Amino acid sequence: SLAFVAPETFTPSLISQFSKDLDATQLHGIGPTEAAIARAPEGIVFVDVLGTRPNGFVENKNRKDNDILKWEDEIRAQLAQKKGSQPKKLTADQQSKVNAQLLQESLVRQNVKTISCKLRRGARFIQSLAEGPPTDARLWMSSAISSLTGALSAGGAMIVDDEIVNAYLSCATKVSDRLGALRPFVGIATLRSLRSANIPEQLAAEPLGELGTRVLYRIRFAAEQRPFDTASFAYILPLIFSVLDQSGIGEVSNEDADAQVLLSLEFLSFQMSTCNDTHLPREEILLYLISSMQKFPQHHRVIRDCLMEFCRAASENMTVAETKIVLTATTVAEALVRTAALQAIEAELDLTESEPSVHVWIACQDEEDENAEMALAIWQDSAFTLQSSLVHEIVPFLYRQARATRVSAAKALAQALLVAASETDSVVNQLKASYKEESQPLKPKANMYGIVQKGDLVDQWERRSGLALALNELATVLPESAI
Repeated sequence: SLAFVAPETFTPSLISQFSKDLDATQLHGIGPTEAAIARAPEGIVFVDVLGTRPNGFVENKNRKDNDILKWEDEIRAQLAQKKGSQPKKLTADQQSKVNAQLLQESLVRQNVKTISCKLRRGARFIQSLAEGPPTDARLWMSSAISSLTGALSAGGAMIVDDEIVNAYLSCATKVSDRLGALRPFVGIATLRSLRSANIPEQLAAEPLGELGTRVLYRIRFAAEQRPFDTASFAYILPLIFSVLDQSGIGEVSNEDADAQVLLSLEFLSFQMSTCNDTHLPREEILLYLISSMQKFPQHHRVIRDCLMEFCRAASENMTVAETKIVLTATTVAEALVRTAALQAIEAELDLTESEPSVHVWIACQDEEDENAEMALAIWQDSAFTLQSSLVHEIVPFLYRQARATRVSAAKALAQALLVAASETDSVVNQLKASYKEESQPLKPKANMYGIVQKGDLVDQWERRSGLALALNELATVLPESAI
């Protein structure tokens, strides 16, 4: 009601509140054991700290007599319960362990209860916004969906009933009427694809692969006719992200999975013109576009066009963080992705008000001549100047796994020291010290308790390779007296 009466005043407060209540970070450290402890009655030890059941049944489905042993264990438990056997008297040491465990489980139970109450409250706030008096869903839909999916992905469904799922499905009422009866199935397909939501059985009857394909076909062709509004787009996005994350959802053939990916990307292509709205999760959209370009090279053209259209739509109000994401793509391993990012920056973005970019400077030394020329044009058009601090920002790129990035970074560092010669000594000393450290024999690492961890030691030879490439490039530009 408050959001209906004064949306500009109360909606931001409600968003802030349910975002805090559904914050996924509070679920760190809460797993199935903690959830089970929370459900157990107070005063009864859940974890057997005394080891009084050493011969208890441990299920092993690979064992031939697994079913028989499981049945015998259940019978013994039932007989013991009927007999009402007297508890064994504990020694002082055993009682101390039990008391300590009871205290620990009580603290866990209180913590889980507090977090559970927050999750329920946040979900009910969102459900009230969706089902209550009319509000501008454009203002809160993206934040609500991100909060709900974040809580579900972190395991929030383990410590609540169905509040989060109900809140998510209720938001479907704000989706465009153009989808008709299919609106709730967008949410159902999304929740089932997350694999961490407690979906009622009646909503999981249709195979997920068929449901996902059916929904994707409908929203793709509806978006082609006319782009969806911001609230509808925000509600559909998690389904698109799940498809791109998993290369298709449900048990489908490789051909059908690729069809789902293509439908998702084509849907995005029809929606990119609406990305001038800052209420959308634009950073997340950009990250998925770039990762998809790396993951699905067979669909490079449609993704490249999406990136170009996104930058065109968002160019007037693009944030520093969003710009940085696009700039970061100019130094990835894949040449086609670097080209697409540079083309989008050159054609659509104005960087004259931005700080000089280390990514553009490194891209000026790209192995692909076309990319190097575009990067140089961007550097000059943006009136960037090389600063001393930027020289040291190049060094971490020498450690990248992609050889193309290491080579470009080595050349960029050499060219930078020609301009900022005052940084030569500090950079050379840093490279020498790093190479000396990286050339040491591999040693097993100890954990936080000082216990040496077993396992194969990974030789990060790329770091030595990058340092060697840099020293080799520096030898071509430094005076003989400095070598």
